[in-house]
Amino acid sequence: MLFAEYDIAAIMSLSIPILGILIALFAVLGTTWRKAKVAEYRAVIVQGMVEKGFSVDEIERVLQAASLGADTMGCKKHRRSAKSEYA
Repeated sequence: MLFAEYDIAAIMSLSIPILGILIALFAVLGTTWRKAKVAEYRAVIVQGMVEKGFSVDEIERVLQAASLGADTMGCKKHRRSAKSEYA
């Protein structure tokens, strides 16, 4: 047999924690990458508004509205109600 000399229980007992660590690592890296991209996009938006002559109050209002919109877009209930309002 090909795998007769390997102890399957030992392999599984080592591979499960390793896979768990890899999944956690990818989750942390993905979250960090996403936060960096969001910060980059926000910086580009603010820079464009500053170049167009927006006031500080207007920039804050736009960024606050954008963050509220992003919070509600993840919720299926709000997503459905938003679609029905504009359809």
